[in-house]
Amino acid sequence: MTILSSCFHYELLRELKTFDLKKYFLRVFGSVHDKVAKIPDVVRWLNFDVGRTIVIGDMAHDIDAGRSIGAKTVALTWGYYLRERLEREASPDYIIDSLPEILLL
Repeated sequence: MTILSSCFHYELLRELKTFDLKKYFLRVFGSVHDKVAKIPDVVRWLNFDVGRTIVIGDMAHDIDAGRSIGAKTVALTWGYYLRERLEREASPDYIIDSLPEILLL
């Protein structure tokens, strides 16, 4: 797994350290403002198989980034956009309301 986020890189690293989560991620890419432009590089650098890749996010831009590389997309309803806006603006492959739902996909 990796993180590709528009949040400041140093803030992401601080949160990952606080919650002891960094060990679960190959790389952390913070301060990314154009995820559609960046995600092909990330996939190539980390040698991800896009056929087995799921892009998870809480904004339409996250879903657009996943779609741009041909990955499946999952929208989270507890983040920046509400479900209705995600359905209207993003049209992800899946929408989930709680983290355990990822296991059902």
